[in-house]
Amino acid sequence: MALELGLWLAVPCAFLAWYTRYPHVPWAVVAPHVAIILVPAVAIGALRIFIVRLLGPGPAARALSAALLAATLLVLCLYYALVIVGLNAWGSVISLELITSYFDQAPALAEALAIPLSVVAAAVVLAYVLLALGGWLYLRTLDWVAPMLAGCREQTCAIGAGLALAACAVALAAFFTLPPVDVFEPVSLTLYPDLNRHNRGGGHWISPQRAAMLDAAEDAEGKRYVPNPRANRRNVVLIVVDALRPDRMGIYGYGRDTTPNLSRLQRAGSIDAVPHARASCGTSNCGITSLLASKFIHQFSERPFTLFEVLRRHGYRIDLVLSGDHTNFYGLKRIYEPHDSYFDGAEAGSTLDYKNDDRLLVSRFSRLPQWDGQPAMLYFHLMSIHPIGKRYPQFERYLPANPYMPSGRTDRERAGNQYDNGVLQADAIIAELLERLRARGYLGNTLVVITADHGEALGEHGGFGHPQHLDEEVLRVPLLFIATGYERRKVARADLVAQQVDIAPTILAELDIEAPRTWSGRALQRASRRDFAYFAEPGTGGIVDYRDPAKVWKYRVDRRSREEDAFDLRADPEGRFNAIAQTAPALRQEWRARFAEHIAEPAERLWLIGK
Repeated sequence: MALELGLWLAVPCAFLAWYTRYPHVPWAVVAPHVAIILVPAVAIGALRIFIVRLLGPGPAARALSAALLAATLLVLCLYYALVIVGLNAWGSVISLELITSYFDQAPALAEALAIPLSVVAAAVVLAYVLLALGGWLYLRTLDWVAPMLAGCREQTCAIGAGLALAACAVALAAFFTLPPVDVFEPVSLTLYPDLNRHNRGGGHWISPQRAAMLDAAEDAEGKRYVPNPRANRRNVVLIVVDALRPDRMGIYGYGRDTTPNLSRLQRAGSIDAVPHARASCGTSNCGITSLLASKFIHQFSERPFTLFEVLRRHGYRIDLVLSGDHTNFYGLKRIYEPHDSYFDGAEAGSTLDYKNDDRLLVSRFSRLPQWDGQPAMLYFHLMSIHPIGKRYPQFERYLPANPYMPSGRTDRERAGNQYDNGVLQADAIIAELLERLRARGYLGNTLVVITADHGEALGEHGGFGHPQHLDEEVLRVPLLFIATGYERRKVARADLVAQQVDIAPTILAELDIEAPRTWSGRALQRASRRDFAYFAEPGTGGIVDYRDPAKVWKYRVDRRSREEDAFDLRADPEGRFNAIAQTAPALRQEWRARFAEHIAEPAERLWLIGK
């Protein structure tokens, strides 16, 4: 029995050894996680007693017991794999809603990633068979149930097994009544992702004291804020293209003509392209929050005073149309409130519709009415470029192209071609949206903003997708302004570096609307400079130091290995050469102090201050 418990706990212990490397995960997670993982082990042990009593200690009982063990171990291993995927991809433990959402779309998702679903199913079946075979061999030689039944009365063993099942039921009831989310226990986070109030913007930890302070400041600003009666209430169209990076866009000088429609507008003088813009993180949840709430990640509030709230107070109608399932993506839908209408992939209405297909977005927009004169804020989110986005064959211009996975085994050329085809497709979707907006009267006096929630890695540093190490290809985003029906205020300068937090204040400045005082961004129409910007993910965090125009430094800390990097982005814009050893000790200490003050969690703060 002791050997079996040890074998059973080997997988959870290996997972916990990896999981607790995250600075925000305390060692206090071990006890509640081991306790909940022991529940199925104890329950199966009790059930095996009843099985042997009913069937006798023969092959039938052994086969049924081995099947139970194999099924439970397989589910446990698959769950840990999904948790690791979620943490590496989005910085958060995967939620039950997200598992269900992706499972419902499994065929279309497998097609988007070019993963044969039959191969996946065969691998799962093979794993189950091997586990069942291993369980059979184990039970044939080391099973403790038959000797136990032989050494005690049947009634005594039955009562003991019943009590064990009752204890499991009590343990489950206690777990569900008070799930240990505050110590980041993964099973509780999967079942109750919204209960952890220290988790802001996709896995970013915040102390209860700081959370209360930020929430109180936002509440106070909401009460203070008074709309401007003389505001220029022109329409606003905000288009966010998931995972779009500027250096793969023809409009930004890329060698391939991946944005023919946007480039045509640029040649006509209709587009104001900000040359350099940076995201606050590498995932959609915190990127969109940073954009709409004008906050760096360490400033996130549970009740943000967002761009939508400001425009709502100025009489705007807020309509959102998004491809992708934001409803089930860690509660991302909350950041879009308040609104008058909302549609995303979760509301497609049919499992035959793929949630990450931009045609859903175009189809849904066709239902919006003709503009009635009320100022409108229209928000669109596109998935054409994202690795799981639906691709259309008419945009397969660059070949050979293959979907890519976030691992170094992906072919860079094929991944790059796949990505560029996605940019070409997104450009066509944007052109179609703008044409439909024009036909419905929304572009008579309108500001159009096109940007991204984050960039994308295409093998430059060995990774693909938007990994958490936050190299430059993940942080750089495009930022385009289009004014229709009025003379826009120029925002682009050759030396301008915009932050994601600057987008909302820049939109309001174009409407003569005051930005909330709690916002961190600055209107780009004004020639003000910032000294520091911040970026973070649960696995990585850092600072961009703009104080010296000749040397823009990017300081980065790996929050698990505690290694430091520094890149001179003027001399090394791709961030390829770590120059931390060449920086002055006093400067490094200043960066550490600022990181400790603004980004670090308690364990990191002690390490940084003492370094």
